[in-house]
Amino acid sequence: MGVLKEEGRPMPKKLQIELAKKLLSKRGISPDVVDLEAEIDGSLHFDENMRELSRKLGVPLTKALEERVRDTYIEDDDSHIHEELLREWLIMELGEDEFYEIIEEMEEQEEVKKEKAKMIREEIDQMIKETDEFIQEEYQARMSQLIEYWSELERQGILLEYLSSLIAPHIEGEKYDEIRKAILLVLATSTDFGIHRARIHCLLIGQPGTAKTEFLNWINTYLAPYGLKTEFIDATRMSRVGLTVDARGKEPRPGALIKAHKGLALIDELDKAKKGDLDGLLQAMETGKVKITVGGVDEWFDAEVRVIATANEDNFTAQLKDRFDFVFELERPTIDERKSTVDKLVDLFFGEMDIGRPAFELAQYLRYISSYHPKASPDVRETIKKVMRAYIDLRKDSKLTESSYRNFELSIFRIAYAIAKIHRRDVRPIDVVEALKLKDPEIRKNETILATLYAIVRNGLEI
Repeated sequence: MGVLKEEGRPMPKKLQIELAKKLLSKRGISPDVVDLEAEIDGSLHFDENMRELSRKLGVPLTKALEERVRDTYIEDDDSHIHEELLREWLIMELGEDEFYEIIEEMEEQEEVKKEKAKMIREEIDQMIKETDEFIQEEYQARMSQLIEYWSELERQGILLEYLSSLIAPHIEGEKYDEIRKAILLVLATSTDFGIHRARIHCLLIGQPGTAKTEFLNWINTYLAPYGLKTEFIDATRMSRVGLTVDARGKEPRPGALIKAHKGLALIDELDKAKKGDLDGLLQAMETGKVKITVGGVDEWFDAEVRVIATANEDNFTAQLKDRFDFVFELERPTIDERKSTVDKLVDLFFGEMDIGRPAFELAQYLRYISSYHPKASPDVRETIKKVMRAYIDLRKDSKLTESSYRNFELSIFRIAYAIAKIHRRDVRPIDVVEALKLKDPEIRKNETILATLYAIVRNGLEI
């Protein structure tokens, strides 16, 4: 009797309609003159539907049932006894043979429906499996093509330039090329190793209108959906939700930096942040941890983040700026620069440029290199030492002595490590020279310094 009652729910509407037809026929009413499909409410029990139908037709279809219910004491929630009375009444009204014939027919139909549903589910599962396999095959084929393409760019020596050009392609101007490279290096370094941090941080300083925030928005909008963990933080709107602590509840909870652990902290207008948040940021940038004090007890949380931040004003302490491997000071575009961006802006505004499309390829490449950890052989380390000694000697008239080991020498090594990781190979001495060129753009104009450094790399000379 599974179709008659199932865990207190109404019997199936189709069964109710069949039984109603029989009852109407017993009362001399042709079922064809009553729109049972419209009159039977599938959400109601059979006797409820019959009472309503009796009222509309003026025929006491359920009189005998109601009398049996009155003659039998039933608790309000004793649905089992009520269903038994309903069954007895239906057998009395329809005859036992006809009642069970209807029930068996409906149960057979239910079994057929279940079997069909099972077959459909199996077909859909198979289709999903085949689709997943097809997508995986297509993805593998696409990845093979991309890896071959990337390898060719590597052979041509333009891989880093190409990959960095994928970042925020709608931002026009040569002055942004080095920023793109710096951001690429930030994206490539995700975790620390050994006793030193490998994570790279970048700070963009400039007045509104210098495209600083556009870089953050592009990463958060287009790159994050492909699996890059990001936490976008507007420092101007931080009140009870800070970088280190979320104070909205009764008990302080971890803030944005802790949520961004192993990911990117994209901080807009960092110069507007509170001192307490900046202190926590300094901790996270250097050690990968932040301290929260609750009830006089200090608790440390993992916050191994990479930071890309913007600021309108350079009002940071030397200690905090020291943690940024790259600090770019931007100016508003000149008239000539504005003229050079017109074509791209027109295409962007009128829909001819998909600025998010390059994010897919960049995300795949970052995933491709994510598990690779470059090494530096003893011979490479010796050449790197020579390069660094020569550079320091050649640049002794610069402001180099004002930088800490953390901000310069160790930063150079972090950048060189990231360059090697991007190329998915071990560290080479040339990576250190490229890191020096990124960190100290002035040497790119000094042929003497560059020639000397390249000579050391190629010939192992000691200057």
